[in-house]
Amino acid sequence: MALISCPKCGNTISEYSDVCPHCGHPIRKEKEKKRRALYATLGTCAVIIAITAVVILLSYLAGRKKAAAPTSTPKAVRYTVNIQPAPTSFDYSMSPSQNYRAKSAVGKRARALIAEKPYSYSGLVRQLRYEGFSLSDLLYGLSPDDFDWNEQAARKAKELIASGSYTRDALIEKLKSLSFSGKEAEYGADHCGQAWETLEI
Repeated sequence: MALISCPKCGNTISEYSDVCPHCGHPIRKEKEKKRRALYATLGTCAVIIAITAVVILLSYLAGRKKAAAPTSTPKAVRYTVNIQPAPTSFDYSMSPSQNYRAKSAVGKRARALIAEKPYSYSGLVRQLRYEGFSLSDLLYGLSPDDFDWNEQAARKAKELIASGSYTRDALIEKLKSLSFSGKEAEYGADHCGQAWETLEI
């Protein structure tokens, strides 16, 4: 049998005593009171621990959701398709493909350049590329068959004759240096209005 001290008088008594035989202090009620206080404390601690765990869990889940969400809303992308309009009128002296090329931006610019001054085909392509047209633009809007390059060589030969003195051979070489072919250069030299037989010995 275990012995304890009475909390009131301090005398030694049995732990199973309901009251102290010396002073009459209720021992059992004191034990029950302490036990209830202990249970209440443990229950409060358990509730606090549970609430803390729930708060931590919710914070963790919110952090993961925020990390998974995109940082910024992607901007809407607008795609445009550049469709060449069909021509409203046709030049029936040209083929359908020539008509469509003539209506394209490259075709219009090529004709404006040719109207200003004569070009060889290679010279015209270089000028259009210099002005910013892409290779695909040129493939769509320009063909070697769209212009009479012999006529352009003759126009260029007239310009050269007007600005300097040339023999026929020198004029042909000059036209070749400007990217005209040999046949185009010969045609230009022979159709520039110059009577070569009166100048050559």
